[in-house]
Amino acid sequence: SMLLLIIFLAVMIAAIVPALIDSIGRLADTLPGYVEKTVAWLQNMDFANEDITEYISGLITSATEKLEEYTTTKLLPLVQTYITQITTGVIALAKTLINFIIGIIIAVYVMMSQEKMLGQCKKILYAAARPRFANLTIEILRETDRLFGGFLRGKLVDSLIIGVICYIGCLILRMPNSFLIAVVIGVTNIIPFFGPFIGAIPCIFLVLVQNPIKALYLAIFILVLQQVDGNIIGPRILGETTGLSSFWVMVAILIGGGLFGFLGMVLGVPVMGVIHYIVRRRVNYLLRKKSLPLNTTAYTDAVSLDEKTREIRY
Repeated sequence: SMLLLIIFLAVMIAAIVPALIDSIGRLADTLPGYVEKTVAWLQNMDFANEDITEYISGLITSATEKLEEYTTTKLLPLVQTYITQITTGVIALAKTLINFIIGIIIAVYVMMSQEKMLGQCKKILYAAARPRFANLTIEILRETDRLFGGFLRGKLVDSLIIGVICYIGCLILRMPNSFLIAVVIGVTNIIPFFGPFIGAIPCIFLVLVQNPIKALYLAIFILVLQQVDGNIIGPRILGETTGLSSFWVMVAILIGGGLFGFLGMVLGVPVMGVIHYIVRRRVNYLLRKKSLPLNTTAYTDAVSLDEKTREIRY
């Protein structure tokens, strides 16, 4: 597992960093030509007010010059500076390497001893707590493991499939920076619901500055791909892993992203799934004690509950 993880990270870094630098360089090279064509097109148009044309042309030219200046003088050197610092920062690299090695050693020991450690935890729990509480704790933790494991594994497999399909589609459509686009789409696809939109915007903009027609094709292709993923591929892989409705999925992503950023957007859904499971279990337990139905549809048209007979009035 560790070896595969290291190989995967090394391949991704080796493929993404050069493609990213190349994309920034192409953006700086092609942007002035498109701006000149746009300004010439505006000047040839027969507008009723020539001042509007001159104002729009000046605005586009000024914005482009600033963007080009930032790209060539700040952004590209900044990327190169970071790469240089990563490769030449001996002290920082040594600390990172030490922490990485320690993390690998601990992870290996945990994976080798996970069954024994799990038995020890259950042993302590049964010794310290009442059987009912211990059984409930183990059941909730088992469900938590199922939700997190199933969700993360499913999303990783789903995102890998989408990334591969996107790469093949970009090659067929002859898109520039096909690999970089596929990686961005695949990685952002890990985020439920909002992921496709987050990944599509920078990819479309990246192609737009090089070829506007292909950017339109890419937008249509990503839209179709995400529809296929959301309606066919995703449900088959994930199934009903979390048991959450679309509303609670959005709530989980917004709250998780607002509190913990990208990681919160990814883990917010399984966390909300665990909370949903605990609340549902507790509610069903209380309903059974009162001899009330567990099906939600039984309460949709309910008006009141008879205090003596415990019958629902509709």
